[in-house]
Amino acid sequence: MISLKGICQSKNYDLKIHGGIVSQIQGSSQSNQLGAFLGGGAVRHAQLGRWDLDLSFIYLNKTTPDRRINTYEGISLKGQTNFLFKILPMGDSFLYLGPGIAIHQPLNSSGDYNGPSFGANGKVMAPLKLSGILFYLTYDLDYLTGPGFWRNSVGIAFSPNF
Repeated sequence: MISLKGICQSKNYDLKIHGGIVSQIQGSSQSNQLGAFLGGGAVRHAQLGRWDLDLSFIYLNKTTPDRRINTYEGISLKGQTNFLFKILPMGDSFLYLGPGIAIHQPLNSSGDYNGPSFGANGKVMAPLKLSGILFYLTYDLDYLTGPGFWRNSVGIAFSPNF
């Protein structure tokens, strides 16, 4: 078994990996796109909570030209940072909730808008222990200010030192 303990980590920082599903809609439009995300990040622990820094690749399904709602179809990149407050003790950890900011960049856009888009977001992390290993269920709500899209992401995160 390979242990990441001590590699690129210190007493105050942890590396993590995360993945999940994402849905994107434009304003009040009923059209939406579905996809998946996979990425990594770093967590810095603080007394009131934690700083969370993520970098993710997102894949959104392609739409037909008459239903095209944005230029983020295909693969895009998202970077975000959040400060997550400790809200409620749950087992060996806490429920975390907090605001953040993000930047979104389409990587293979053929539309009029090629980004980047800045946005505001909120994040929730709830601990889940499976077979003695601590994971976090995650939920992100993003608003991309330039094109006016909303993104909902549900996933799971893991770090050897959570």
